[in-house]
Amino acid sequence: MMSNLALAQMASNMSAYAAERHNVIARNIANADTPGYRSLDLPPYSNDGATNSSTFLKATRSQHISTGPETTSFARLHDTTRNTAQNGNSVSLEAEMIRMAENRENYDRALAVYRSTTNVLRTSIGRG
Repeated sequence: MMSNLALAQMASNMSAYAAERHNVIARNIANADTPGYRSLDLPPYSNDGATNSSTFLKATRSQHISTGPETTSFARLHDTTRNTAQNGNSVSLEAEMIRMAENRENYDRALAVYRSTTNVLRTSIGRG
């Protein structure tokens, strides 16, 4: 039943986006000393479950032709390079920690939306 509600689906998409972005940020931090590594990030989240710069279509039925990557519903990673070190690495640990904190806020927001949706449903069926 929860999967049919648009608000619950949005909260699920928001948390999936936050989880995927967390993995990207963690990979950046892990490669902070790797020569030539370029810092990556996901484009900002948008409400349709994909990102604003996504060029992939969203299949609504199993008979639709697949037009995008199978592993993720989010757009491709983009390079966030501003400054590079002498070894060609562009990871700034300070910037990654700021991204991590922002991402945590977004994940907490997704959980709050999901909790609120659940509370409204419980109240509406008399179990509040």
